[in-house]
Amino acid sequence: MPVKFRRDDDNDNDNEHSNRQLNHVEMMKINSENHKEDVTIETISLLREEKLEVNGLGLKKNSRVIFDFIRLKPFQAACISFSNISSVTLIGVSVLFSILGGLLIIAIIATPVKENPSWHHESSSLLYRCSSNPNNSSAYKSENDKADAFDFYDRNDNNKNETSSIINLTQVLYQSFDGWNRNYFVSKEQMLTWKLSTFGRHLKSGDIIYESACGIGLNLLMTLDLLDENLGITNLTVYGNDYLEESVNTANKILEAAISSPDQRIIERLGSKKGSICWGDSTNLEFVPSDAFDLVFTGYIDPLVDPLNLGVNLTSFREKEKVDIENCKSKDPEKQDLAKKSQKAQEDWFSSWVKEMIRLAKPGKRIIIEEVAPPICTNLDDWGGVTTTWWTKAIIDYGWNVDSDVFIKRRTRPGRYHVMLRKKG
Repeated sequence: MPVKFRRDDDNDNDNEHSNRQLNHVEMMKINSENHKEDVTIETISLLREEKLEVNGLGLKKNSRVIFDFIRLKPFQAACISFSNISSVTLIGVSVLFSILGGLLIIAIIATPVKENPSWHHESSSLLYRCSSNPNNSSAYKSENDKADAFDFYDRNDNNKNETSSIINLTQVLYQSFDGWNRNYFVSKEQMLTWKLSTFGRHLKSGDIIYESACGIGLNLLMTLDLLDENLGITNLTVYGNDYLEESVNTANKILEAAISSPDQRIIERLGSKKGSICWGDSTNLEFVPSDAFDLVFTGYIDPLVDPLNLGVNLTSFREKEKVDIENCKSKDPEKQDLAKKSQKAQEDWFSSWVKEMIRLAKPGKRIIIEEVAPPICTNLDDWGGVTTTWWTKAIIDYGWNVDSDVFIKRRTRPGRYHVMLRKKG
């Protein structure tokens, strides 16, 4: 049976801050055996460090005034031996520091603290947001949404019915989902060379990437993981879509857990951001801006089931698939002609998907299509697709805005291959 591919430094900083606070106390307690020690320079230096530390928490300018005031005041009096200072003077100094300390606390409480961007798993400046009223699945059907074609993904994803906002990332990565017949870590090892030689070659830290039909987000996550782990490419922002709303919900949970959740980091925290992962038909992404992404890819183009609707009364995906298989096997010229027309419809479908991906990419950037299957008449055990020679011809036939060079990489899986195109510009 063919398998369908869908596609600790914080503690150190706390200790350092605590040590500075202790040093401050010790320095203000002038050594009783050396009463004439000059502490002016050390006190000023320390206060400057404290200023930077507190500003790092997000204090605004009106809070810094306190520190500036203390720093600019003369500290020569501190050099005087405590043995020569009267008790009244000591009380006065003590009251002065108490007042200043009180003012500092009030300033810290009263001043709004800026939120640290690293607290957010979602990019603070999104290119776009998911459409509030897209052609949602209850009112819209994609051309390849026939019979029970998408039940395959539901049967292979145990998280689709998960209602919690938190997902068990460990469980997800050690199971097979979204049509993968292997878990995340096995897939990661198998895709290592391909991802690094293509994605790694054409991406740099800070880029924005998009996956069409991202499923539950494992391919996006794997790409981030491999690039960060092997090439140090990080700070990527990821966007994507999927036709199944349940997959979109799961993808958002998985990416949030993997990128940001401190209690589910079974892989190292990735310094990347999650953009918008939305419901959408990959051939009609009108809500996504054009020329916006540094790389656009898909892990798999779901082929049309029964492209000519010859089995219009059939309700099973398997039964519909048999219609094309029988035409492929037949020696009857009429059925052979139907098989050719069916393949042409499949090619039109592939083109509509790829053309939309090309639209999203920035000029001069790459478009990658992974796990492309051959035509169903070429491999009756697969789900249907296009030949390797079709791509060069399609550039002309469909008017794609890409260079004429097409990069093809054959996979170890029989008949499957990857494709890379470059948008003109």
